[in-house]
Parts: sequence; C-alpha cells; structure tokens
Amino acid sequence: MNIKLFQTGGAPMLRKPWERRQLAGSFHGVALVSSACAALIGVSAIVPAFSQDGMAAEQARERQELQDMRDEVGDIKGTINDAMRQMTELNNQMKNNEYFEAHLFAKESTVKVAGDVSITALTYNGKLPGPELKFFQGDKVRLVLHNQMKFPTSLHLHGMIIPGTVDGLPRPDSGIVKPGATYAYQFIANQPGTYWYHPQVIHGDQKAKGLFGSFVILPKGNQRADVPDKDVVLVISDVKAEYRSSESRASTPSGGYDGGTSTKGDAASQSLSGSPMRLFQAVATSKKDAHTFYLINGKSAPMAPPIDVRRGQKVRLRIINAGQTAVPLHLSGHRFEVLARDGSDMLEPRVYRDTITVNAGERVDVEFTADNPGLWALASEVFEQASREGRTPGGIACILRYTDIVEPALQNPN
Repeated sequence: MNIKLFQTGGAPMLRKPWERRQLAGSFHGVALVSSACAALIGVSAIVPAFSQDGMAAEQARERQELQDMRDEVGDIKGTINDAMRQMTELNNQMKNNEYFEAHLFAKESTVKVAGDVSITALTYNGKLPGPELKFFQGDKVRLVLHNQMKFPTSLHLHGMIIPGTVDGLPRPDSGIVKPGATYAYQFIANQPGTYWYHPQVIHGDQKAKGLFGSFVILPKGNQRADVPDKDVVLVISDVKAEYRSSESRASTPSGGYDGGTSTKGDAASQSLSGSPMRLFQAVATSKKDAHTFYLINGKSAPMAPPIDVRRGQKVRLRIINAGQTAVPLHLSGHRFEVLARDGSDMLEPRVYRDTITVNAGERVDVEFTADNPGLWALASEVFEQASREGRTPGGIACILRYTDIVEPALQNPN
C-alpha cells in the first residue's frame, strides 16, 4: 500500500509546498518506507527531466551536424567553383601563351632580280626581300632565326620598342647566332605600324647584301574604320654586286656580257632576245667594277609586280627604304595622304603629296583613293634609280593599274 500511495501521489516535488506539508502530517507511515523504495522513487523522479535534456541535446547535435553538412556542401561547392575557375584560367593562360611563330632561315641564295640578271645574295628563306611578316596588335610573337651561313649573324626589329633583352645590342651569349645555331626572339606586338627586320649594326654588311624584310602589325581585330581596301608593302633597296659570269640561254649575242654599256634596246627587249643570264655577287661596299641594282620588292622594272586596284578603293602603301640612299617616289595621276613616318601616328595637320622622299632606313605610310582609272607609274624621280645600267624600264619603278578598266590601247585589235 505504501508503494501504491507513492505511485498515486506521483512525483511529490511537483506538488505545491502546502500540499507536501499536509501529506507529511497526515501519513506518518511514510517514514517506514524502505530505503530501496526511496531510491526507486528518486530514480523515477529524475528520468523524465533527464529524457528531456537528452532529447534537447540530441536535437542540438543533429542541428549542428546538419549545419556541418551544409558547411561541407558549401565547401565542396566552393572547391568545385574554384577548380572550374582555375580550369578556365588555365585554359585562358594556355590560349594566351600561344605564340604566333615565324621561322627565318638566313642563308646565301641566288635570286633573279631582272630578266637577265641574277644576284647571289644573303637572304631570309631564299627571298629578296625576306618574308613579309604580319601580326595583330597584342599577339605574342616568336621569331626563330636559323643561321645557315658560315659566319655569325643577329636580328634587329627596326622601329619596334621592345625590351633590350630581346632587341638590344647582341652579345656572344645572347643575340649573336653562330653558324648552324638557332635563336628565338619572343615579344608582344603592342605597336600597330610598319616595321622591318635585318641584322644588328655589328652585322650591317649583311643587310647591305640582302638580309632584310618587312614586319607589319595590324590594329587589334583589324576592325578600325580606317582599314584600307588594299594594303601593299613596298620594300625599296639598292644592292651592290660584282659581275661573276654569264650563262648561255636560247641564243647569245656575240661577245657575251658587255659590261652594261650596250644601248641597244631596253632590259625587257634584251631579255626577250635571248641575252645570257648574267650572274652577280652581292657586296657590302662599292668597288670599281661593282654595279648598283635599284629594286622594288626585290625586282628591277619591268619585273616589279604591278599594284592592281579597282575604282573607288582606298589603297595604303607601306614604303620601306632598306637601301643606302634616299629615294624620291612619285605617284602619277593621284595625290596621297601621308599617314605616318617611321611608325608615327597620323600626321596633323593632314599632309597631301604626289611625291615623297623616303630616306635610307625610313618607313612611310601613304594612302590614296583609286579615283582616276588608267595605267600609272610609281617610280623614283632620280633617273639612276629608275633605270638599270642606263636603260629603261628598270630600277625602282612599277605600274599602278585599274583591273576593272580596259584601256583601248590594250584591247585586242582583232
């Protein structure tokens, strides 16, 4: 019965204080309860409180674990995003690290400069002038120079403003390319404009013997409003050469080579008549028996390629003087605007001419509108430069022709 009493009373600590005192005064039999029963009652009173605290703690732990899981998921997402970003950056770096590469092979070659004249000269890639190199602004450029000559050489990017470690004066361990060796020049093409390449000043005799070529950097994207319809590079030069021998062709006039004193016809007719192919050797300095051949893009007129245009086109001429003398160039039938000298920005005030002198080593950009159909000439105003051995056509001269116009004089008479 005592046990039942305490079971019926429930947990005495939950009663009000006066109720506890009344129970204590009415039932003195409570004192007879065994210690075991008291212990049991104590346990039954503590369990509910313990269970609630435990559930709260468990819920707190679950909430913490859930938050930890969320944090881990966030970390994983962050890691994935970082990885994706790094992959994108890596791809961009790989793209950005792509170099536009050009190979220049410096070697001795025999090039034909006129109908009956070949010159053994120093060349890049067997061409006179060397390859025309074109890049866009911002391109990463790698020029690889292969020295296939019997003596050291070097490379200068004329007009480019790039670090001295790339284009400064060469040293035995940096920039001087020994015979059979290869050297790479790396830089960013940041400056749009007209430039040219040739050996450094310590190897200036090699430039005089034919080692030079053009280098053009176009505006980024080449989408500027002033982009011309036709963009032409003209490298004018003078190559000194000594006569070596003649090679017979279909028919050879008696007496062979006459030292260039003949006045019978011009170079074109001499070539067509079967005159021998004369071989010359390029030299750096004038000698008593040396001839000077004035060339435009490596050819003497009439072999110089024509400039073909169509009516209404905007035509830009990038003129580079790789020779040793100043050349006054005249364009007949048109006036051109001088856009730049030595890679400068557009001149202000705007300058218009029909004749312009290009000094040795200088670059000039001019532009005109093809608005006067016909056949015209672009040539030096100095007779010695616009002839060959006293005969015309020859030297620095080429034709400007409209390909969409047929001249009556050129029509088939039949």
